[in-house]
Amino acid sequence: MSLATELVAGGLAGAVGIMATQPMDTIRIRLQSTSHALGRAPYAGIIDCCRSVLKTEGLRGLWKGYASPTFTVGGMNAILFLTYEATSRFLRDPSKKEDSLQTVFLAGCVAGSGSALINGPTELVKVLAQTNLKNKGTLSEEWHIAKTLVQEHGVLHPRGPLRGLGSRR
Repeated sequence: MSLATELVAGGLAGAVGIMATQPMDTIRIRLQSTSHALGRAPYAGIIDCCRSVLKTEGLRGLWKGYASPTFTVGGMNAILFLTYEATSRFLRDPSKKEDSLQTVFLAGCVAGSGSALINGPTELVKVLAQTNLKNKGTLSEEWHIAKTLVQEHGVLHPRGPLRGLGSRR
């Protein structure tokens, strides 16, 4: 299979996986969020959360935040796998048949760090969309969230879209 075919297949598989799991992810995020952040009383559990979302936001409410990870999963996976392979090739000992545990670990760390530059902001936008009980759950709202993060804070600011990726004292 060609690299392009693998990237397209991986992106489509990732998008289908996100679509299938998004309702439970939305419920998980709502249950993990404080009642203060949501502006409502705490949920009594999974069933209560699901019923509440369906009653107040409709079926679409369970898929809030779906667009941002769906549109970036292909790029994130491409960076992850290509960076892993390149790093592994760079670190590989040509005299050995298989990569050492250290090579696999370091290649995974480098690949994960690279993909986090896409995954981190994507997850932030997704969670902000999922916890906004007033929005409709549209792509334009997610785009607005991302644009506002950059406009108000800049890309590298600790409150911007890359928040949480660096370590701070």
